[in-house]
Parts: sequence; structure tokens; C-alpha cells
Amino acid sequence: MPLPDSFLRCERLHHFARCLTHQQETLLAMLQAERQVSAGTSWLEQLSKDLQWLSAGAVLPASASHNFPEGLQAFILECPTRFHRLVRKAASAELRQPPTKASASGPDAVPHTCPLCGDAFASFQALRAHRFAVHHLRSDAAAVVDGTSCCPCCLTEFWSRDRVLRHVQHDRPACLEALWTHGMFVNPLTQVHGEPGQTAHYPATRLAGLLLPLTTQSPADAVDAAVQLLAEEPGLSHEDLKQALDAFYFSPAVTDCVALLANEPAIDLTGT
Repeated sequence: MPLPDSFLRCERLHHFARCLTHQQETLLAMLQAERQVSAGTSWLEQLSKDLQWLSAGAVLPASASHNFPEGLQAFILECPTRFHRLVRKAASAELRQPPTKASASGPDAVPHTCPLCGDAFASFQALRAHRFAVHHLRSDAAAVVDGTSCCPCCLTEFWSRDRVLRHVQHDRPACLEALWTHGMFVNPLTQVHGEPGQTAHYPATRLAGLLLPLTTQSPADAVDAAVQLLAEEPGLSHEDLKQALDAFYFSPAVTDCVALLANEPAIDLTGT
């Protein structure tokens, strides 16, 4: 199967040929009118780029590329079978080309930062190697649930590490997003209770208890609520605030953000 971009190019070229062979004159006239009023963004302009791609991957007669789109129309009407064969050949030729790798160096390279320690790396591959070697993490899911068999977001016990990883990675990525956004990272060196294989066949069980507020509240909303709490309790110390936030939100992201706001002298959070 061709690559996604190549697939779209092939379909546009095939569709244009079908319009010609089925004598869709009204549609062709509308496409020409669109090209006149939408220079550079019309469907025919995109088809012109597809024709350039086709010329690079297959041998087209010079007349097909001349005076677009009339030259292409004449070639398709004269040799429709050859045209479709050249389109398929160009798509196959692109599949045989070795993939190119984007360079991670240079002034425009975007650094990849480790959320656990703050170290920055030039490529995502280097970041993953660092996370595995230093933090013993294999994936984003492992950063929030490794060492436990229970999802801390929806409080569902899966009885094995592999099942809870599959839960946050594939079955319910919203849990992974909430835990990652709130900075709910776990100690990857902790162990799952129970021997492997003894409990892995147990059905998933919803544990008793209230869901954490992080499941329904973003860090920004939680920070706004914490700032309001500071305004209502002017005598609340930073340590008491941290304990209250930890006890209620269980969100390091919220605690760190409010701590920065509370230490900012330009912002009066107490209303005094």
C-alpha cells in the first residue's frame, strides 16, 4: 500500500481521469472556475503538484506536462490505461526509496526535556534512552503507573503490571493524560504486590473510594481554586497550603504552581 501522501496523490489523479472518461463536463468547468478565483489553493493547483510528483516517479510524455490541465487531459483520453499504470508505478517507486531521517541538530532543533529531572536532549531517541537508563522507564505510561497494578486515576485494580500499562496506553488514554498533566509520577523501582501469574487472571475491579479531583479538574482550574482559598484564608501559611493541596488534589503540578504563585511578590494572593 502506498504512503498516505502518495495515496492521496494517486486518488486525485485517478479521480481526474474518471471525470474525463465519464465526461463530467460540468464538474470540470467548476474546477476551472475555482482555479480562477482561488489561485494557489484550488483542487486543480493541488493536482498540478500531483502531476509534478508523477513526473518525478514515472516517465511521462512531454505533452502531458505542457499547458496544464489541457495537456494532461489529452494524454489521459488518448492513453487511459497507460496513465493509470504510470500512477501505480510512481507509488511503487516511492515505497522502494529508503526513508529519510530528520536531523536533530542545528539551530532549529527542538530540545526534548525529561519531565522527571529536567535534563534536555537533542532528540526524542536520546530522551527515551535517558529515561530508560536513569529512571528505568520504558514509556510514558510506565512513568505514571509502573510499580503498581492499580490505575490511580480511575481507581481500577488490574492485578498485574502489564494490564494496567495496557489500560492507560490503549484502553483509556484519558487516564494517562490526566496523570501525566498533573505530574503524578511514581517510583519505578517499587514492586507490584503478588507473585506474577497468580493474580493476573483476576477481573478488573473498581476499588472503593472517591475519584481524585484530578480526574475532573485541570491543573489550571485547581490552581484558581487554590488561589481563591488563599484569598479566603489570609493566615494560611505556605506549608499548610501545601499540605491541603497534597491531601485534596494529590497533584504535584498544582502544588508546584501554587507555590510559585505564593512566592511571587508581585501577586497579592491574600487580598491584603
